[in-house]
Amino acid sequence: MARKIKEVTVSDKGSRDFNKTFIITEMPAAQGEDWAMRALRLAQRSGADIPGGVQAGMAGIAAIGILTVLEGSTNIDELRPLFSEMMACVKILTDKKTGHARKLTEDGLNDDIEEIGTRIMLRKEWLNLHLDFSIADALSKLNPQT
Repeated sequence: MARKIKEVTVSDKGSRDFNKTFIITEMPAAQGEDWAMRALRLAQRSGADIPGGVQAGMAGIAAIGILTVLEGSTNIDELRPLFSEMMACVKILTDKKTGHARKLTEDGLNDDIEEIGTRIMLRKEWLNLHLDFSIADALSKLNPQT
């Protein structure tokens, strides 16, 4: 079976990225497993309550990672490689007629992505593709009082 692929188009008319289309391709299983284990270890070192996440399954583990990042207890330098690997799975569709896509340009001067919100949205879509879950659902199961 082929890797999952998701096409995402920015629909916010106020965005500088409006109408840009991105193609997200699933990582190979071994790479995805390695990525998840490193993310989990980082969450553990940051003080996340892993047993609750394990009971909620992979979605719960991902939710713990997201909460750990949001709480600010994670060293950003340790997160950067994980973020880079996420974006390495994303291409920009350069020609809708032919379907031609290329790797993102992220040199600080000629970024294909012009909005922070687009980057966050692509990371969310990456998680959805790889873990096949809703972040909101995972967070609500992890903390049922919300």
